[in-house]
Amino acid sequence: ADMELESSPGNAREALDIASRMVQRCKAESRASIENLHSITLERVGLKQAIEEQVRPLAEMDGAVFSMEVTGEKRRLPVRIETALLRIAHEAGANAGKHAKAKSINLTIDYDAEQVRLTVQDDGRGFDPDSKEDERQRSFGLLTMEERALKLNGNFSIESAPGSGTSVTATLPLS
Repeated sequence: ADMELESSPGNAREALDIASRMVQRCKAESRASIENLHSITLERVGLKQAIEEQVRPLAEMDGAVFSMEVTGEKRRLPVRIETALLRIAHEAGANAGKHAKAKSINLTIDYDAEQVRLTVQDDGRGFDPDSKEDERQRSFGLLTMEERALKLNGNFSIESAPGSGTSVTATLPLS
């Protein structure tokens, strides 16, 4: 089969196209599975417990200590808001553990009458949010988090500097 690929660039290209499509399909399917898992867990246990079950293990996988604090009047929120918060927490927690090599990751959910704010703060290696170099490495996860917040008319902000950790904040309106 190798000889065939070498003698025919067309075949090689086709094989790569097929492989590429398979990877895309697998990604889409695993994303759908994660989203299903999120909604099932949220329904079953609520946001705080869902974060404990799904974000803590991810955050701690590379040796970080994960802590979580809930302030304000904790209550159930519309499913789309809880789902967005869980997904943002998931992405931020995974980033902090895997990319930033954080030793501690602190997640806060603050409920107030008008809005809910999720902050994920780590003491990892940080980056320069304005640097083109760093942008390539981090942009996909951050863009996804930002998109989720903006889709719900919320705000998304990130504070970071090389050597001094990262703080990601999503604020979502409740009405």
